[in-house]
Amino acid sequence: MKFLLAIAVLILAVPAHADPGESLLVVRHRWHTGLVIPADKLDPHLRFLRDHLPDTGYYEFGWGDADFYQHNNSIPRLLKALFWPTDSVLHVVALERHPAQLPHKDLAALCPEPDHWHRLTRSLAADFQRNADGTVRTVGPGLYGASLFFQAEGTFWLGRTCNRWSSERLRQAGAPIRGVLTAGGLMRQLKALPATCNAGHFNGRRLPENN
Repeated sequence: MKFLLAIAVLILAVPAHADPGESLLVVRHRWHTGLVIPADKLDPHLRFLRDHLPDTGYYEFGWGDADFYQHNNSIPRLLKALFWPTDSVLHVVALERHPAQLPHKDLAALCPEPDHWHRLTRSLAADFQRNADGTVRTVGPGLYGASLFFQAEGTFWLGRTCNRWSSERLRQAGAPIRGVLTAGGLMRQLKALPATCNAGHFNGRRLPENN
């Protein structure tokens, strides 16, 4: 009985949720959504980011039309991007602080299983367009903070927008997300999912719960 009691105590002592530091965050920036992963989750094929951006705690990834994403987000550029297949770019931001400490108004959190982390990060690595020698192609400074634009694989058009890209990557992370056109639609789906871990608190700030 003492042995069984000791086993029961050990089982109950194991945390029921994954470490919040292992969470995948989705952030909304007006029409765009970005995926934020801890730097220690970088796939080996993504380690080149440390050479281009400061060694930091988190990296945010966004994908979109090369012209619209890098410039003033005007309506004419948006219409061109939607109805004329165009080149794409990845926007990568090195975040010194956890996104929950930044002025994001719309956040959602997931805690992927290890195999889903692997699928996600390998797919992110494959999204970067590379030269013959395997190096990536930077195309200019990013929109804010320590950030850069990189030439990306894939064509942007109405059938594959930035938020559809986010949906694809989230499905690889284990989230049953349908393809969506808008950032708001994606965030609503995420927040309707059952919580996958105790991701409600980060550094003292509460995130929106997935319920």
